[in-house]
Amino acid sequence: MKCLIETVRLKKGITQKDLSERTGISQPRLSNYENNIIMPSMVTLFKIAEAMGCSISDIMDVKE
Repeated sequence: MKCLIETVRLKKGITQKDLSERTGISQPRLSNYENNIIMPSMVTLFKIAEAMGCSISDIMDVKE
């Protein structure tokens, strides 16, 4: 599985700082998610998706 958080975030015009503030997740941690260094938990994925107004399936590529 591959995270598409950065792709969706950029399409929506949301900065990493904004997403960090909306979710309470630190920017370094978001960067790790976006670069697929670590995988966010389902709770975290829900929080990120909700903050960006999309679904979890929008920010996860299950084909990878």
